[in-house]
Amino acid sequence: MRAAGVGKGSVYLYWSTKEDLPVGLFGRDLLARLEEVRAVLAGEAGPRAAQPPDAAGPPH
Repeated sequence: MRAAGVGKGSVYLYWSTKEDLPVGLFGRDLLARLEEVRAVLAGEAGPRAAQPPDAAGPPH
């Protein structure tokens, strides 16, 4: 917290307990991934769909 320049209590403005923090972050990321899936199923190009495959990835 010191490196970010915020107090320890600042996190509780957004999450009521320390257990709620990872749940909230997971939920936010899950909703973003679901939106990408929805866009692909609807035939819309999502931000990840427009990216070229990773050249360092496994061969096809």
